[in-house]
Amino acid sequence: EVRTLLRHTGWVYSVQYSPSGGHLLSGSDDNTAVLWEADTGAPVVTFVGHTDWITSVAFSPCGKIVATASWDCLARTWALDGSPLAELRGHAEHVFCVAFTGDGAVGLTGSWDR
Repeated sequence: EVRTLLRHTGWVYSVQYSPSGGHLLSGSDDNTAVLWEADTGAPVVTFVGHTDWITSVAFSPCGKIVATASWDCLARTWALDGSPLAELRGHAEHVFCVAFTGDGAVGLTGSWDR
């Protein structure tokens, strides 16, 4: 089944299924990420806090934390209710990708600044 998910007002750059398969996470150049119900396509929560495009999203292996990477030179982690957990600073350029290690203990980012 093909479904169009409507919430973002810009291009979507990243989408990922949760480890359980019950949710989707999307990141957009509207500076937001959205958590969706996979079965219905209904938006659950919008993650707001970045000041530039979100280029990558990731679920932790346990599925209880999400991460976002942005052109604002930051990566952020969030609880599933949309509350911010951490702001990961240190890049001098756009952050293009974010991921977790298999055990979820470490977050990884990639940037133009190498």
